[in-house]
Amino acid sequence: MKRHIALQPLSREHHGALLLAQLLRTDVPDYAGLPSANPEKALYARKLFQETLERHFEKEETIFNQSKGLHKDIDILIEEIIAEHKTLTRLFHELAPATVSSEQLNSLGQLLNTHVRKEERVLFPLLEQYCPAPLLEQFRLLL
Repeated sequence: MKRHIALQPLSREHHGALLLAQLLRTDVPDYAGLPSANPEKALYARKLFQETLERHFEKEETIFNQSKGLHKDIDILIEEIIAEHKTLTRLFHELAPATVSSEQLNSLGQLLNTHVRKEERVLFPLLEQYCPAPLLEQFRLLL
């Protein structure tokens, strides 16, 4: 599905988040050129979070704040997603390379994957459906 131009930058950033989610999961083979040992995965994940995902969450929350009140389903999803942002932020900050377990990384990878898929498959289509064109244009200018 082709994403509205206003949401395309966030969707492109989601690709990197999904790759990180895959890297952290135990049911996915290692990627060539990316860390494969738990301590290195934790370091890589924290660095990527600090360099890209934190800012990504901020951008999303900026447009979410402007989207409140458009539709009750959007409002419910925004609350859920912002809570997930807080949980993900805490979990990424808590990653300790010296003591990180495969289970901890896998859980974080699954949570990140589910989070991104919810935004792409549920929230973004609702935003595209219910946001008036001028609001979508504001999003485009913000991103």
